[in-house]
Amino acid sequence: RCIGIYPVGSLVLLESGRLGVVIEANESDQRLPVVRIMYHTRFRTFIKTERLDLSMPKVQDRIVKAVEPRDYQIHVADFLA
Repeated sequence: RCIGIYPVGSLVLLESGRLGVVIEANESDQRLPVVRIMYHTRFRTFIKTERLDLSMPKVQDRIVKAVEPRDYQIHVADFLA
């Protein structure tokens, strides 16, 4: 219970095919953290960073799973600041 499903610093794959780093936990629903989007897996390229609060009503994207940063050569620390 002390550590969320997706702790801060986790790299997650979204339904949209984008990757994001969890930057804030959501205490009321651990499945819906705030993430910083920065990579698109379908195009295999970095994209403009975007802050996305998955708990907001109009947000349609959802987390599919956590992924390994090394699989995408992503340095998570670069996106936490």
